[in-house]
Amino acid sequence: MGKRIVLWALFVCGLFSEQGAHAWGVDWGITGGVGRSNYRSGDVHVRNRVGWHADLGLSFKMGLRNQFSIGPEFSWTHNRVELDHEPLTVNLFQLPVTFGYQPLPFLRLHAGPVFKLYDKTTSPRGTIFPSLHSSVGYVAGIQFRVSVVQLWLRYSGQFAPRDTYWPSADSRPFRIRYSSLSLGVGFAF
Repeated sequence: MGKRIVLWALFVCGLFSEQGAHAWGVDWGITGGVGRSNYRSGDVHVRNRVGWHADLGLSFKMGLRNQFSIGPEFSWTHNRVELDHEPLTVNLFQLPVTFGYQPLPFLRLHAGPVFKLYDKTTSPRGTIFPSLHSSVGYVAGIQFRVSVVQLWLRYSGQFAPRDTYWPSADSRPFRIRYSSLSLGVGFAF
């Protein structure tokens, strides 16, 4: 089993290496940056803070002049937020599939659905909030690219609020909605 995984990883790396990727009309890149998360709830007091993210993405080019693209991505976001004055650390895995349009050689607009998987949420006191819950949302943004350097601004949100519970004896329910505005800098290959 381990040999198959290694062979598969080598095949994928070779396929998406610089020469292999351009032959297939594929770009891939890595990006990192900061983001302002916005958790909203009418049931609890929320104070949002700035977090950070790391991304790995592909872009399959299509169309006459490769103006259109479809791009699956993998993103990991680390947020801090206070709910009812309880400081929390929230780790979020996001899997967006963006559809892009490139009207100019240095400019790309993209939008699409995103699947979000929330990892364990903890507080300094060790309180663990519901973990491994998911939601579906949307993402839209703009990307500037000069040579291999890319800069993007992106907004992400949820279609519907999520029911969540305090991990206490009374398990008080509340509804919360997540969105974020992120700025990223990275390299495309």
